[in-house]
Amino acid sequence: MRNEPVQARSAARLKALLDATAEVLDEVGYERLTTAMIAERAGASIGTVYRYFPDRLAVLQALGRRNLASFQSSLAERFAERAPQHWSAVFDALLELLEQRFAEVAGFRSIRFGDVIDLGLTGDRAQGGDALGAQLAELLAASGLADGPELRFRSRFALQIAEAGLTLAFSGPEERRAEAIRTTGATLTGYFTHFHP
Repeated sequence: MRNEPVQARSAARLKALLDATAEVLDEVGYERLTTAMIAERAGASIGTVYRYFPDRLAVLQALGRRNLASFQSSLAERFAERAPQHWSAVFDALLELLEQRFAEVAGFRSIRFGDVIDLGLTGDRAQGGDALGAQLAELLAASGLADGPELRFRSRFALQIAEAGLTLAFSGPEERRAEAIRTTGATLTGYFTHFHP
């Protein structure tokens, strides 16, 4: 981002730009999205978009970061008062929140946590899924699983499975959606049932 919002009006304008981006994403996908489309939907000038973002990729990355922050906050709230009693509760919460986001949050199906547009970028940039995978590992460790590199790897891999399963669930026939989500949950359960770090 070029300019961090320092006033309420700037913050509201930035929110409107990201909301507009999410809406247009649902209609055209991120490959066809343009900054002109964002500006038009937000009722802003193209200059307003460029005041905050150098290009459309930066807008998409900002939307992914917003999705990630919201998701991490919701996941943390689930276990704020009581640690998960079993690792399966962590995955139940993950799938429930993913299902809610896929169903209700504009643009989420296309961009999720921004990793889909970060693929192919050079450098050792941390992706949104890395941060969420680390949070999952912490919750799984709090449920009694042994913390360490193996748990962190499996947590990140499990998130990939969950995202892929929900993507398939929401891109296929609606009558098969519940089955696809159940299958995703069963896959995660199978993956962790014999976890021996």
